[in-house]
Amino acid sequence: MTFGAEPIEVFLCEERIEPEQIGDTKVALHKRFLRDWVARRGTIGQLSWEEIWKVREECIAALSE
Repeated sequence: MTFGAEPIEVFLCEERIEPEQIGDTKVALHKRFLRDWVARRGTIGQLSWEEIWKVREECIAALSE
């Protein structure tokens, strides 16, 4: 469902990958982006990038239930 959804006009980062790269390569790219984002922005509260990654994964799991 797309209640009030708007098309994405600008991506923060876009990188093409091959279908066989969807697993480990995609995860590595997302982790690298998060590490770099936290390094530029600073921590979120007292959370490290690893803790933010864990929260991200928990949110994705909850949304897929």
